[in-house]
Amino acid sequence: MMKINHHFHLPGFLLLLLLVGIANALQTFQSRWDFGGNRPPNIATFVAFDTPNRGAVIPISLQAFVEYLQAEDPDVAKVYKNLAGPAAQEMLLYHPIMGRLSTDNTTGRTFHYHTTQITNYEDNSGGYGTEHGRFMANLNSKAMDQEIYDYPSPVLNLNRHVRMTAISNGSGLGEGQGLTSAAYIGDARVEDVSSHTADMYLFTSAVSGTASRVFAGGGSIPLPVIFQFNFSEPVFTENLPGGGRATYRIIKSQWDNAEPHLADTWWPYWNDVFSDNSHAFIPTMSALGLVNTLGADWDVNRLPDWFSQFRSNIASLESPIPPIPSSPRQSIFNHLYVPEHNQDHVMITPENKSWMLYELNATYNALSGR
Repeated sequence: MMKINHHFHLPGFLLLLLLVGIANALQTFQSRWDFGGNRPPNIATFVAFDTPNRGAVIPISLQAFVEYLQAEDPDVAKVYKNLAGPAAQEMLLYHPIMGRLSTDNTTGRTFHYHTTQITNYEDNSGGYGTEHGRFMANLNSKAMDQEIYDYPSPVLNLNRHVRMTAISNGSGLGEGQGLTSAAYIGDARVEDVSSHTADMYLFTSAVSGTASRVFAGGGSIPLPVIFQFNFSEPVFTENLPGGGRATYRIIKSQWDNAEPHLADTWWPYWNDVFSDNSHAFIPTMSALGLVNTLGADWDVNRLPDWFSQFRSNIASLESPIPPIPSSPRQSIFNHLYVPEHNQDHVMITPENKSWMLYELNATYNALSGR
């Protein structure tokens, strides 16, 4: 870091800052701009590549699946620790730790229930207010937005603002992922070397109604005898346009290759739709950093907003969408790029390669006076 900090301040040093993946673009830009208390003056261009500026999605059934198994398997326990950690709480649109846990031992058996009914993904109120909601409220505040947007970049003595660019892997035509809400994903069974078994049932989330079961587990393996997680959300986020992740297929593949201490694992039922399709990981609206704090109305709780179309605004593959109007400004980014169809998260394609090269050329041309 000391070496990087030194080069940031070298005369004439040009930096194209390319932020890739789950690291949050705007938070990094603002809170990590200070290197040893000195803001580097030579940042010219900032590119966020499929970053979760309004949050990320990991299927709630799989999160509950991990929570259930973490008491049994140390490797799963590490995954659960990450899911329950501060970064996940801030960045994920939802997670099991939001849930209300109740335990009933009156019948001699132990029942663990989680119930969560989300009505506002970015709730930052007292009581129910979530870490994600509070983080988004701070991240998308007018003060932070203005500070980032107005930050000057006097590279080579040219007084200009940092060129703020977002590239999404999510569809710009409002294309979904091919998944449906309240769908039966499958059921898994595991047996350990002592012939103890556990059965688990997975479902996608319900939408805008009474919380329905997304996960249930129980058996004779020394886990909670009965574990059930009920959940509903305003929109079915797994199917949103966005950079995708094949988490279902990954989990099933890993499950098929049993851990050494498990004698056998199998799926009495599995819906192949969830092997054939990815789920939205970084929704397009999130990757583009579309907010509703400066007059625009990009509401994370409204399905039509997530499915808005952007691709039609692109004049050619070699140039970005025209800058978003600054009044009202809809995003901290003033150059947005989106593909026609959903792609895997952080997939490099000939198209987005050309966009990245365009950003390099645009910065070079601005600095060289062309």
